[in-house]
Amino acid sequence: MVNKSAGRPRGGSDARERILAAARMRFEQDGYAAVSVRSIAREAGVDHSLVNYHFGSKEALFGHVLAIGLTPGEVMDRVFAAGDDHLAERLVATAVTVWDQPVFSGPLLGVLRSADGDAGLRQTLATFISTEVHGRLREHIGGPDASAHTTAVVTVMAGLIFSRYVLAAEPMASMSREKIVATLAPMLAPHLGRRSSSR
Repeated sequence: MVNKSAGRPRGGSDARERILAAARMRFEQDGYAAVSVRSIAREAGVDHSLVNYHFGSKEALFGHVLAIGLTPGEVMDRVFAAGDDHLAERLVATAVTVWDQPVFSGPLLGVLRSADGDAGLRQTLATFISTEVHGRLREHIGGPDASAHTTAVVTVMAGLIFSRYVLAAEPMASMSREKIVATLAPMLAPHLGRRSSSR
């Protein structure tokens, strides 16, 4: 039953911690795609409205489980919200700005390194990225070739993140944000234009 009363839903003072603990266990056991907000709420012994009250969405809850304050999908939402003009430039610039902040990149790099030796976590992360990042891009691009264009965008962005932040490989590691935007945005722009969804 959904709590329809105004204000904070009931669930006890430790509800947030119980939700996080339940989410962590369910994501580890079943993976991102198979877990629902309702199943996490049942595990935590709270109404599902309390999960939304504290975290807003399954994606945001997963971000809290990973101890990251902003998920990649949320970053993309901010980029898309500003419109289609200069989208490739904004996407690259925003990614670099966010990843250059240790408060964001530190936890994510820790998760990526942990996933290297944990097949379950690696699969959960892959599903999360496929669902939340690929899904947003495919919806934005549209058309019968949306998946191919999405793959191109994700591949370029993953290369940026891996070379600059994981490997700290030169010259990417010391490039200015402006230089990175000038280098990568032209590769992305042809793939980010909206296309008809008709087949």
